Amino acid sequence: ILFDNSSATPTKIAIYNTVGQLVYENNQVNAANNRLMVNTSNFEKGVYVVNMMQDNRTITKKLVVQ
Repeated sequence: ILFDNSSATPTKIAIYNTVGQLVYENNQVNAANNRLMVNTSNFEKGVYVVNMMQDNRTITKKLVVQ
């Protein structure tokens, strides 16, 4: 996952499946080079929603696991 972490504030990452269940969460992302590796090998194939929250903004992206 690539994200903009230009501020010193940690980023929170949450990944949800299509029925809204939380399948991954990291509340204190301080990743180097604005990258975070998430092991999706235990995820079912399908579409997921990734929410990246920092300060007062939320960015939502789609993740496809094949």
